[in-house]
Amino acid sequence: MSFNEKGYEIVRGVLNKQTTDLLSIQFEMIRNTFAFINNKHPNDFYTDSQIKEGFSSYAPQCFESLLILLNDKMNEVTQKQLAPSYSYARFYYYGATLERHTDRPSCEYSATVCIQDDESDKWPISITGLDGVDSDVVLNVGDMMIYRGDLCEHWRDPFKGDCHIQAFLHYVDTNGKYTDHIYDKRPMLGFGPMMGFQNQITEEEYTKISQSEKW
Repeated sequence: MSFNEKGYEIVRGVLNKQTTDLLSIQFEMIRNTFAFINNKHPNDFYTDSQIKEGFSSYAPQCFESLLILLNDKMNEVTQKQLAPSYSYARFYYYGATLERHTDRPSCEYSATVCIQDDESDKWPISITGLDGVDSDVVLNVGDMMIYRGDLCEHWRDPFKGDCHIQAFLHYVDTNGKYTDHIYDKRPMLGFGPMMGFQNQITEEEYTKISQSEKW
């Protein structure tokens, strides 16, 4: 069954170990510096309004660069000409869950990439395909799942490990109805809270909207 029939596809080994190790180190630095600025211990610093047991960051530049790096692979799998919207990354800690949901228009075509996992809990992401079938997908470090974020419901059951890092890469169809969401309405990739940039609507506000209204 093709991507456009099923609504998602798994791509194994899209990133090598050196790359995922580098991204893990960079993202850990981001978390630690934010924690320091806020007088918090990194392991007790939670910033995610959607995931209580987690730290997240909108558009960290190390993951914004992945939007460019993997754009061709996204085009190949989806058979569309896609443009980047935004990236997002998250530390998940013990007990983290993700409610069943679909995503906002900027996430028309999305990829979730496993950056760091926990051997004690090979934590699957669950998704309902366009065929109506629920599946549990286990991604190893360096694997990604490309999916229709705006159409396919996805979720995660409680995490039983200590730490898991996932990156999210979002795109829109350049010939579709969400072209006004290219760069997530920013002037260019790379702009985010770390640079003092505030978009028209913040990620937290988008989360509140998504919890009350299915896109």
